[in-house]
Amino acid sequence: MTSIWSSLAVTLAVQILAALVLYVPPVLAPAAQAEIGVRSSSVGIVTALIFAAATFAALRSGPAIARRGALRMSQLSLLLAAAGLAVMTTANAALIALGALIVGLGYGVVTPSSSSILADRAPQRLRAFIFSLKQTGVPVGGALAGAVLPALVALCGAFCERCMRPSRRGARAAAAGTRKRAYDHADAQRVDARFAAHAVKSPASV
Repeated sequence: MTSIWSSLAVTLAVQILAALVLYVPPVLAPAAQAEIGVRSSSVGIVTALIFAAATFAALRSGPAIARRGALRMSQLSLLLAAAGLAVMTTANAALIALGALIVGLGYGVVTPSSSSILADRAPQRLRAFIFSLKQTGVPVGGALAGAVLPALVALCGAFCERCMRPSRRGARAAAAGTRKRAYDHADAQRVDARFAAHAVKSPASV
Protein backbone atom coordinates (compact mmCIF):
# COMPACT_ATOMS: atom_id res chain seq x y z
CA MET A 1 0.00 0.00 0.00
CA THR A 2 2.94 2.33 0.64
CA SER A 3 4.01 1.90 -2.97
CA ILE A 4 0.72 3.19 -4.35
CA TRP A 5 0.78 6.36 -2.24
CA SER A 6 4.37 7.16 -3.21
CA SER A 7 3.49 6.52 -6.85
CA LEU A 8 0.46 8.78 -6.47
CA ALA A 9 2.62 11.53 -4.99
CA VAL A 10 5.06 11.33 -7.91
CA THR A 11 2.38 11.29 -10.60
CA LEU A 12 0.45 14.09 -8.88
CA ALA A 13 3.60 16.24 -8.76
CA VAL A 14 4.23 15.59 -12.47
CA GLN A 15 0.63 16.51 -13.28
CA ILE A 16 0.85 19.75 -11.27
CA LEU A 17 4.12 20.83 -12.88
CA ALA A 18 2.91 20.03 -16.39
CA ALA A 19 -0.33 21.94 -15.84
CA LEU A 20 1.60 24.87 -14.38
CA VAL A 21 3.64 25.11 -17.59
CA LEU A 22 0.45 24.76 -19.65
CA TYR A 23 -1.11 27.82 -18.01
CA VAL A 24 1.96 30.07 -18.25
CA PRO A 25 1.05 31.58 -21.66
CA PRO A 26 -2.53 32.68 -20.87
CA VAL A 27 -1.57 34.01 -17.44
CA LEU A 28 1.41 36.04 -18.68
CA ALA A 29 -0.04 37.13 -22.03
CA PRO A 30 -1.28 40.57 -20.82
CA ALA A 31 2.13 41.41 -19.37
CA ALA A 32 4.12 40.01 -22.30
CA GLN A 33 2.16 41.47 -25.22
CA ALA A 34 4.14 44.73 -25.32
CA GLU A 35 7.50 42.94 -25.34
CA ILE A 36 6.45 40.40 -27.97
CA GLY A 37 4.65 42.93 -30.15
CA VAL A 38 1.36 41.06 -30.54
CA ARG A 39 -2.02 41.37 -28.85
CA SER A 40 -2.70 39.23 -25.79
CA SER A 41 -5.65 37.63 -27.59
CA SER A 42 -3.09 35.82 -29.79
CA VAL A 43 -2.43 33.50 -26.85
CA GLY A 44 -5.29 31.42 -28.24
CA ILE A 45 -2.99 30.37 -31.07
CA VAL A 46 -0.38 29.26 -28.54
CA THR A 47 -2.96 27.22 -26.65
CA ALA A 48 -4.17 25.62 -29.88
CA LEU A 49 -0.61 24.63 -30.82
CA ILE A 50 0.01 23.15 -27.37
CA PHE A 51 -3.09 20.97 -27.46
CA ALA A 52 -2.59 19.96 -31.10
CA ALA A 53 0.90 18.70 -30.24
CA ALA A 54 -0.43 17.12 -27.03
CA THR A 55 -3.05 15.20 -29.00
CA PHE A 56 -0.40 13.85 -31.36
CA ALA A 57 1.90 12.92 -28.46
CA ALA A 58 -0.89 11.19 -26.52
CA LEU A 59 -1.80 9.06 -29.54
CA ARG A 60 1.83 8.04 -30.02
CA SER A 61 2.71 7.57 -26.34
CA GLY A 62 1.54 3.96 -25.93
CA PRO A 63 4.40 2.27 -27.81
CA ALA A 64 6.92 4.67 -26.28
CA ILE A 65 5.73 3.84 -22.75
CA ALA A 66 5.96 0.14 -23.52
CA ARG A 67 9.54 0.52 -24.76
CA ARG A 68 10.95 3.08 -22.33
CA GLY A 69 8.78 2.66 -19.26
CA ALA A 70 6.13 4.93 -17.77
CA LEU A 71 8.41 6.62 -15.25
CA ARG A 72 11.05 7.45 -17.87
CA MET A 73 8.36 8.93 -20.13
CA SER A 74 7.07 11.03 -17.23
CA GLN A 75 10.56 12.42 -16.78
CA LEU A 76 10.76 13.09 -20.52
CA SER A 77 7.43 14.93 -20.42
CA LEU A 78 8.73 17.34 -17.78
CA LEU A 79 11.97 17.82 -19.71
CA LEU A 80 10.06 18.70 -22.87
CA ALA A 81 7.76 21.06 -20.98
CA ALA A 82 10.72 22.87 -19.44
CA ALA A 83 12.54 23.05 -22.78
CA GLY A 84 9.47 24.40 -24.55
CA LEU A 85 8.93 27.02 -21.87
CA ALA A 86 12.57 28.08 -22.16
CA VAL A 87 12.17 28.53 -25.92
CA MET A 88 9.02 30.60 -25.36
CA THR A 89 10.87 33.04 -23.09
CA THR A 90 12.76 34.41 -26.12
CA ALA A 91 9.82 36.78 -26.79
CA ASN A 92 10.06 35.95 -30.50
CA ALA A 93 6.71 35.04 -32.06
CA ALA A 94 8.08 32.22 -34.23
CA LEU A 95 10.04 30.70 -31.35
CA ILE A 96 7.01 31.00 -29.07
CA ALA A 97 5.06 28.89 -31.58
CA LEU A 98 7.89 26.35 -31.64
CA GLY A 99 8.03 26.31 -27.84
CA ALA A 100 4.27 25.74 -27.67
CA LEU A 101 4.65 22.65 -29.85
CA ILE A 102 7.44 21.33 -27.61
CA VAL A 103 5.36 21.96 -24.48
CA GLY A 104 2.45 20.12 -26.10
CA LEU A 105 4.62 17.11 -26.92
CA GLY A 106 5.55 16.91 -23.25
CA TYR A 107 2.05 17.53 -21.93
CA GLY A 108 0.49 14.85 -24.11
CA VAL A 109 2.60 12.14 -22.49
CA VAL A 110 1.75 13.06 -18.89
CA THR A 111 -1.63 11.39 -18.51
CA PRO A 112 -0.86 8.12 -20.35
CA SER A 113 2.39 7.58 -18.47
CA SER A 114 0.98 8.47 -15.05
CA SER A 115 -2.08 6.29 -15.66
CA SER A 116 0.21 3.41 -16.57
CA ILE A 117 2.15 3.83 -13.33
CA LEU A 118 -0.98 3.89 -11.17
CA ALA A 119 -2.82 1.13 -13.02
CA ASP A 120 -0.13 -1.36 -12.07
CA ARG A 121 -0.25 -0.45 -8.38
CA ALA A 122 -3.71 0.81 -7.44
CA PRO A 123 -5.96 -1.71 -5.67
CA GLN A 124 -9.34 -2.20 -7.33
CA ARG A 125 -11.34 -0.71 -4.47
CA LEU A 126 -9.27 2.52 -4.45
CA ARG A 127 -8.63 2.85 -8.17
CA ALA A 128 -11.33 5.44 -8.93
CA PHE A 129 -10.31 7.59 -5.94
CA ILE A 130 -6.61 7.40 -6.76
CA PHE A 131 -7.09 8.33 -10.41
CA SER A 132 -9.41 11.19 -9.45
CA LEU A 133 -6.90 12.47 -6.93
CA LYS A 134 -4.10 12.32 -9.49
CA GLN A 135 -6.17 14.28 -11.97
CA THR A 136 -6.65 17.13 -9.48
CA GLY A 137 -3.10 18.10 -10.42
CA VAL A 138 -4.50 19.91 -13.48
CA PRO A 139 -6.62 22.48 -11.58
CA VAL A 140 -4.00 22.72 -8.84
CA GLY A 141 -1.34 23.58 -11.43
CA GLY A 142 -3.65 26.15 -13.01
CA ALA A 143 -4.40 27.68 -9.62
CA LEU A 144 -0.70 27.93 -8.82
CA ALA A 145 -0.02 29.57 -12.18
CA GLY A 146 -2.73 32.16 -11.60
CA ALA A 147 -1.64 32.87 -8.03
CA VAL A 148 2.16 32.77 -8.30
CA LEU A 149 3.12 33.94 -11.78
CA PRO A 150 1.63 37.47 -11.65
CA ALA A 151 3.28 38.02 -8.28
CA LEU A 152 6.63 36.86 -9.69
CA VAL A 153 6.27 39.20 -12.66
CA ALA A 154 5.55 42.13 -10.35
CA LEU A 155 8.45 41.18 -8.06
CA CYS A 156 10.91 40.78 -10.93
CA GLY A 157 9.71 44.05 -12.46
CA ALA A 158 10.27 45.92 -9.22
CA PHE A 159 13.70 44.29 -8.76
CA CYS A 160 14.76 45.16 -12.31
CA GLU A 161 13.53 48.71 -11.78
CA ARG A 162 15.72 49.07 -8.69
CA CYS A 163 18.68 47.58 -10.54
CA MET A 164 18.23 49.94 -13.45
CA ARG A 165 18.00 53.13 -11.37
CA PRO A 166 21.80 53.62 -10.86
CA SER A 167 22.51 53.06 -14.54
CA ARG A 168 19.73 55.44 -15.51
CA ARG A 169 21.10 58.11 -13.17
CA GLY A 170 24.57 57.57 -14.63
CA ALA A 171 23.21 57.81 -18.17
CA ARG A 172 21.37 61.03 -17.34
CA ALA A 173 24.51 62.50 -15.75
CA ALA A 174 26.61 61.52 -18.76
CA ALA A 175 24.05 63.02 -21.13
CA ALA A 176 23.95 66.23 -19.11
CA GLY A 177 27.76 66.44 -19.16
CA THR A 178 27.81 65.86 -22.92
CA ARG A 179 25.20 68.57 -23.47
CA LYS A 180 27.17 71.02 -21.29
CA ARG A 181 30.38 70.38 -23.21
CA ALA A 182 28.53 70.83 -26.50
CA TYR A 183 27.02 74.11 -25.29
CA ASP A 184 30.42 75.35 -24.06
CA HIS A 185 32.00 74.45 -27.38
CA ALA A 186 29.24 76.23 -29.29
CA ASP A 187 29.59 79.31 -27.09
CA ALA A 188 33.35 79.37 -27.68
CA GLN A 189 32.82 79.12 -31.41
CA ARG A 190 30.36 82.02 -31.32
CA VAL A 191 32.84 84.17 -29.36
CA ASP A 192 35.62 83.36 -31.82
CA ALA A 193 33.35 84.19 -34.75
CA ARG A 194 32.38 87.55 -33.24
CA PHE A 195 36.02 88.40 -32.52
CA ALA A 196 37.03 87.49 -36.08
CA ALA A 197 34.24 89.60 -37.52
CA HIS A 198 35.23 92.55 -35.34
CA ALA A 199 38.87 92.18 -36.40
CA VAL A 200 37.92 92.28 -40.07
CA LYS A 201 35.83 95.40 -39.62
CA SER A 202 38.44 97.29 -37.55
CA PRO A 203 41.96 96.02 -38.23
CA ALA A 204 43.54 98.77 -36.16
CA SER A 205 41.90 97.48 -33.01
CA VAL A 206 43.62 94.11 -33.35
